[in-house]
Amino acid sequence: MTKRILIADDSVAARMIIKQYLQIVGLHEAEFVEVNHGGQALEQLKESSFDLIVTDMNMPVMDGRTFIRRLKASPRLNQIPVIIISSAANKDNQEAFMKYGANYVISKPISPNVLNEAIQAISKQEES
Repeated sequence: MTKRILIADDSVAARMIIKQYLQIVGLHEAEFVEVNHGGQALEQLKESSFDLIVTDMNMPVMDGRTFIRRLKASPRLNQIPVIIISSAANKDNQEAFMKYGANYVISKPISPNVLNEAIQAISKQEES
């Protein structure tokens, strides 16, 4: 079954890099849907299901924090794993992001290896 991955980031370049790195770490056959902010992400989630969400925190219209809170408040959506990729991912913010419901937090700039660690950690969480 093809995995569906939702990428929410207001930077086209960041979305492209995230998609390329996800393909490098083994998700080359995944179906990717890209959006500019959390509001668009929620609209996509109303229309179809996803296996993974990768989101930035600082986005216009609806930021990542608001998006994740709404996502986690929905019984239909709250089990979807979330990776946050943010330039604001210092230690204090990482703890806060995890409290919002993130499964994994990555600080920008990202690398394929760090993204692979996140995917592996989420896979282990899903198995247990």
